[in-house]
Amino acid sequence: RLTPCLLAGWGVGRLGCFITWFGEEGTPTHLPWAVTIAGTHYHPTLLYLSGSILILSFYCWRYPGQRVGDTAYLGATGFFLLRAFFDMFRAYHPEHLRILSQSVSALLAILCYRKWQRQASAGIQRIEKSSRSGR
Repeated sequence: RLTPCLLAGWGVGRLGCFITWFGEEGTPTHLPWAVTIAGTHYHPTLLYLSGSILILSFYCWRYPGQRVGDTAYLGATGFFLLRAFFDMFRAYHPEHLRILSQSVSALLAILCYRKWQRQASAGIQRIEKSSRSGR
């Protein structure tokens, strides 16, 4: 149950960053829920990320994995995928940092998923082996 708590803390922390305006504006937009800074409308990326992380936290709490580590891998993979997606709406200075951040987040998500997949496969093989041997 540690992963949902960590995700909830991160989501609330990002909400705190939005309230104190930590200086992470999104890209310019004309959406009705945009945040206005100096007459320009921006995506509220901290709210996007905070809300989605809190939803992921609730999902991890409500539907924990069946094996040890499943919830942690789901939380980590979900977080990195959300981060890669919402980075499209963040303003980076200089611009090339956006591509770097998205690439690293996507790569980490893939690595987490592959590790989880290998562990799940090894666990299934152990169960099959023990059932064949009569244990």
